[in-house]
Amino acid sequence: MMKILFLPGLLCTSEIFSYQMARLPQGFEALPVTLANRKSISAIAEEILADLREPVILCGLSMGGIVAMEIVAQRADLVAGMILLDTNALDEGPVVSQNRNRLVAISESEGPGLMSLKHLMRVLVHQTREQDKSYIDRVYDMAEEVGHECFISHAEALASRRDYSSVLQRFGRPVKIIYGDSDMLTPEPRQRHLVSLLAMNSVTVIPECGHLSSLESPVEVSEVVNLWLTSHFKEYLDVEEE
Repeated sequence: MMKILFLPGLLCTSEIFSYQMARLPQGFEALPVTLANRKSISAIAEEILADLREPVILCGLSMGGIVAMEIVAQRADLVAGMILLDTNALDEGPVVSQNRNRLVAISESEGPGLMSLKHLMRVLVHQTREQDKSYIDRVYDMAEEVGHECFISHAEALASRRDYSSVLQRFGRPVKIIYGDSDMLTPEPRQRHLVSLLAMNSVTVIPECGHLSSLESPVEVSEVVNLWLTSHFKEYLDVEEE
């Protein structure tokens, strides 16, 4: 049985992967991860690594993808492969940090859920979904579950992260890259950079989709993930012989 660790993004919980986790091929086990309330990406990765004893596949969206890269930086021997959704290998610029700090201040007064709806929805999902109650409710609920204090820590962790370009260049195992064609937070140039770093990569662009691809296009993302798993990790498939 190959375990897959599902690493959510900023102000997200494992709910962001609920559809994909419930529909993995036989032979693969979903392990939802809660990102620890720590002020550095390295510390968050260390807590995850403390529980690992054998190689796993890492599936991370946005901040979760950055944590996955840090896990590779610390213990590449424990990573059999990665699925990176709408993420970014570069370190953070000051303008991005300033904008996020502004959101942290709003979250303190309004709460992370309301802040997400009022100030982030337009960059989190495709424009056709901004007013869709099913997405609004889930974005709000996830942000509230993560909470303001954890948001503060994770904002600091993202602002102080390293550039993972050299880490990925040394990583010689399969990587699947998935992103929405309308992702405003990690747009096409960032994705091209990510692709350029990886020798063993496969890329899928999800049409009419924003940053939260696993939530916005759950069926498409699940199909892409499962096809990649069955192509690269056939030895783990539970198939009864006739």
